[in-house]
Amino acid sequence: MHVWIEAVRPKTLSAAIAPVLLGVAAYLALTERPLDASAATVTLTCTLLMQIGTNLVNDYFDHLSGIDGAERLGPRRATAGGLINPRKIQRAYRLVFLAAFLLGLYLISLAGATIAWIGLAALVCAYIYTAGPYPLSHHGMGELFAYLFFGPIAVFGSYYIQAGALLEGHFSTLILLGSIPGLVAATLMAVNNIRDYQSDKLAAKKTLIVIFGQKAGRTLALGLIALSMLILIYLTIFFKQQLIIAFFVPCFFAKTWRGIYCDQITYAYNQHLANTGKFLFIYSLIISLCIIF
Repeated sequence: MHVWIEAVRPKTLSAAIAPVLLGVAAYLALTERPLDASAATVTLTCTLLMQIGTNLVNDYFDHLSGIDGAERLGPRRATAGGLINPRKIQRAYRLVFLAAFLLGLYLISLAGATIAWIGLAALVCAYIYTAGPYPLSHHGMGELFAYLFFGPIAVFGSYYIQAGALLEGHFSTLILLGSIPGLVAATLMAVNNIRDYQSDKLAAKKTLIVIFGQKAGRTLALGLIALSMLILIYLTIFFKQQLIIAFFVPCFFAKTWRGIYCDQITYAYNQHLANTGKFLFIYSLIISLCIIF
């Protein structure tokens, strides 16, 4: 069981939880209508399953392509490390995606075609992120898709499942709000790719960090955090003044930001990745509470 927990990469799951929290919080604040708890629970479960499925696909196909070699600095991989038979990993991600699809049918019954299209796009991109003839993560698009699917798309979808077509001019607010977890999720991707720079380069995996270099990657990671803070300032002024409280959360992670930019790439760099995941969850939770109350 322990190796399966490792395989699903629990430290990355904050990227799936954060936008659902914000989408539900936005619904409560903008519509002042009661929450459909069952729909919110299924939405969160679906999002988590999609993230878990993506992680398992990544584990399986990075092993097949030889990316997860002995020189890799990240945590051990289940398939490449010989901990779980590749066929079992393949069967697992298929079952996880099937479960997400079946739960998604319930959400579609509540919110209609818009959620169907969002769900279909999420399923396809979760698979082709690492698999297929043109894996997105191998061609410099990891940060972009992390931003989109763990940011605006997930926040909008979580809101829409609750509210249906009740947008009432709130679309731009939802996109801005969703950009905050999206930008931090993209930071997670950038930090991951900074750590894996050498192994990705050897495997000809063209992440943004491999294309533009580690220094540019470090600047990108911190720039994404700074941009999320600028959006938060805008939302504080024009949406909810209470959001000023959340502005102090990044300050408590100053050591992490400094380490991302300055530290040498060793196994210890994994702690910066873990801390960024913690920041994403705490940041989103505080913002959600500020929006509701």
